[in-house]
Amino acid sequence: MLYAMPYKVYLHPSAKRQLDSLPSGARPRIDDALRKMADDPRPVGCRKLTDTDGWRVRVGDYRIIYEVDDQKQRVSVGWIGLRKDAYKGN
Repeated sequence: MLYAMPYKVYLHPSAKRQLDSLPSGARPRIDDALRKMADDPRPVGCRKLTDTDGWRVRVGDYRIIYEVDDQKQRVSVGWIGLRKDAYKGN
């Protein structure tokens, strides 16, 4: 029987700063979503971004924008923040 190897989740330095600056009520939900991406980088409800290789997942009012490299089993998180700011200049 084959077992799926979990992906490694990497935060871009700017995404790490964004995560650190989130309100205390949002942080645990975002942390939980990031942990779950290691097992399933394309969870139910995620969306493929148009004109890019990126994906986004919704966590309440927040969005996590990331890319998946299936060859290296790597999830690279590039942005974390409020939905209203998610698509400005990304």
